[in-house]
Amino acid sequence: RTLDRTEFEIALMMNNILIPDDNEVMSPVDVFILNDFDSDGLIDSDQFGHCVRTLGHCRSEKRLHCIISDVTRNGTKKISYDTFKRTWCLSLADCYSELKKRSICTHISVVSMISSLRSAGALSFKMKHGYMLLNAIDNRDKISSEAYKSAMEKAVKIRMEKIGKKDEIKRSKVKELASLSRFTKQEEACRKKKRIFLIKQEQKERAKARVEDRIAKEKLRDAQQKAKLDQERLISMSSKEKGEMRLKEIRTSGSNTLILKNRNMRHISEELYKGHESHVKLAQLVFLDLSGNQLKQLPELNFFFQLCTLRKLDISCNMLSWIPGELSNLKSLEVLRIDDNKLRALPHGIFSLSRLVHLDVSRNSIITLPDSFEGLRSLKIFVASFNCIEDLPPSITTMSSIKMIDLSCNNIGELPDEMCLLVNLVKADFHHNSITYLPDNIGFLSQLKYVDFSFNKIQFLPPDMGLKELHILKLDNNFIMELTTCVKQWSLLLDLHLCHNQICRIDPLIGKLVSLQRIKASANKIEML
Repeated sequence: RTLDRTEFEIALMMNNILIPDDNEVMSPVDVFILNDFDSDGLIDSDQFGHCVRTLGHCRSEKRLHCIISDVTRNGTKKISYDTFKRTWCLSLADCYSELKKRSICTHISVVSMISSLRSAGALSFKMKHGYMLLNAIDNRDKISSEAYKSAMEKAVKIRMEKIGKKDEIKRSKVKELASLSRFTKQEEACRKKKRIFLIKQEQKERAKARVEDRIAKEKLRDAQQKAKLDQERLISMSSKEKGEMRLKEIRTSGSNTLILKNRNMRHISEELYKGHESHVKLAQLVFLDLSGNQLKQLPELNFFFQLCTLRKLDISCNMLSWIPGELSNLKSLEVLRIDDNKLRALPHGIFSLSRLVHLDVSRNSIITLPDSFEGLRSLKIFVASFNCIEDLPPSITTMSSIKMIDLSCNNIGELPDEMCLLVNLVKADFHHNSITYLPDNIGFLSQLKYVDFSFNKIQFLPPDMGLKELHILKLDNNFIMELTTCVKQWSLLLDLHLCHNQICRIDPLIGKLVSLQRIKASANKIEML
């Protein structure tokens, strides 16, 4: 069976030292170690004789006994390696042949070794060779000792590296086990957390279902109780009260509509508004759309009168030149669109609609507006663009709830001074008119955010035009020559249009408008900023 090399043999091989085999010359140290059975560094007489014979120098037992007696005078009968080496080299060995085996020249001077002995007289030729042999063996022993020491250090290093690798493997396994254990614990904690979350979620869903069930039962109970009370009240109510309640329900629902737009209708059929069933249907309408037809007139009687619950009426994009006075019966009307027709004046019935919020009469042929706007106190949006209006009546300023006025593309020459009373006005559009100046008190319109006076004939802006909420101001295509100091009060202004005017200079205060994002001032006479 083959055996692996020991760490010591590997260290010797690394140090270029081979373990001696049978063919090599045995040195005294090799023989001494082989015969030192108890490894105490001493050999007895028998071992001494065996060492001498091993080295190839046979002597008689008597001679060997005499020699060992001379060197062991202390009575121990044992000698050390140094004594054995010296005795062998000077007394027993064939020095010349031993030197020749070791390839050492016998004519080399050994002054350094025997200088201390010259005082005792000249040495013999044999003694000279003996000291040379002793010196050679000492040198080899020294080299062997150093090699042995180096080999042992390498062996210890190899052993420590091996132990270190084992420890590293062990630590890595421990770390891996710890990491696996930590991962397992984390996974278990996540599963536990998820399980708790699912339990809580299920509990919440159950609680929610119980609450919804309770609410549904309460609603059902309330509905049943309300139905019972309604039934009792209906029994005790008169026919007039029943009708009023039904109208109230229709107004609240706001779902009954009649859409008849874009049908090329030239007139409204009598079937729509005559007869009991038609009256009932019209009485339930909330939104009526007759736009996009070719209507030239509306029924004078029994049409608007039946629409007592109507909230929105759209008769735009027709050919109407007249609206019957029965329009004033639409007391619930909130939105009225009669734009894009052929009206030359506003119907007087409009000014009785106290709930009207949105009125659009644009794209007609209206020349004048009646001075009867006092009744439109709920109106918020008034659109009368693309007409031929020349003047604005003073009563237009009585619409205290108005928020948007669009009178663009008309022939308006001036604005009434009472415009300052429209304190809720947010948007004013008067572009493409013939306005030459603005009222001095226009700055009282504190809520105004959008103003468009482009394509007019304005030359100067009032000095007190402090519209603090103003965001967009359009003054293109006028005759304005300069901006007054009112600019500094437009702190929230975002967009300013001044193109195609006669402006020569822009006030430096405009640079303090931190909110200003865009200013257009092309086609002016500005020479320097």
